Amino acid sequence: MDKKELSILLKECYKNIFNLKNMLIYTQCPIKRTQIEDEILFEINKALYILEDYTKCRQREFTIEELSKYDGSLGNPAYIAVNGIVYDVSNSPVWGGGTHFGAVAGVDLTSQFEKCHKGDLTKLKNLPIVGTLKV
Repeated sequence: MDKKELSILLKECYKNIFNLKNMLIYTQCPIKRTQIEDEILFEINKALYILEDYTKCRQREFTIEELSKYDGSLGNPAYIAVNGIVYDVSNSPVWGGGTHFGAVAGVDLTSQFEKCHKGDLTKLKNLPIVGTLKV
């Protein structure tokens, strides 16, 4: 699935949700409202499944050796791994040159992340996920 197909599928889900929401506004019958709410949840879950499927197809699995090539040097992107997820920190202002307060890109930083950030994964929420770490 490419980005265009993804966009078409998600737009269809959005259109269905929008129409169902409008129906819900004007429906008085409690039974019918419940049915419409169930249909909305179905469409939301369908959209999430489509996104999850697309994400899995787009991500790759990195070995520690492969990850080490993405250290931010010589024009390479800077990737880090935390809890088995590989993040792209290349465009992060706090990761200039593939380093961040003594930590370097291209490695699994799970233990350092736990020590510094107490496992607060919100620190990573804006970083693009590029894959998973093969154990």
